[in-house]
Amino acid sequence: MQVNASARKVQDLKPFPDLQEVLQYENQNVVDGLRKALDITQETAQELFKEGVKWLWYCCHPDTKNSRNIDNAMLIIDEVWHTFILYTGDYFSFCHRYFGRYIHHAPTTAAEAAKQRAESKKDRMLRKRKQYELIFDILGKETFIRWYHEYPEIYSRENILALRRK
Repeated sequence: MQVNASARKVQDLKPFPDLQEVLQYENQNVVDGLRKALDITQETAQELFKEGVKWLWYCCHPDTKNSRNIDNAMLIIDEVWHTFILYTGDYFSFCHRYFGRYIHHAPTTAAEAAKQRAESKKDRMLRKRKQYELIFDILGKETFIRWYHEYPEIYSRENILALRRK
């Protein structure tokens, strides 16, 4: 228990990093891993990796609590995150270097999915709208358009499966 308490103290002391600083991070192993998993170009893999890093920064941003949900529009971001986590040493070091803690990937549980299904359409839309507005305000219009307009077209579930190397 003391280790967790100490980790929280370190995290609290660590200033939240600037997005541009975090986006300077590069990891060729993860880029190569994306290319090994998906039939994409080097440039596309590098772009996707940067978007995944951006998502991790967003997840740690103090204003985004309860607005960190990867929905169908962002499946490719989840794919990048899964790939990054496979390089556990690099992922661990990245998380601690920039955020002072490990960023856990927590898929939606069956209970959470049932709770979301039980929400009224209005409540569901309000929850999604809050995240959309935060992404727009914190990460900018270009990121919002990329994640919610371009990526759903390019990287739908079916398209990701078609890109997956056999």
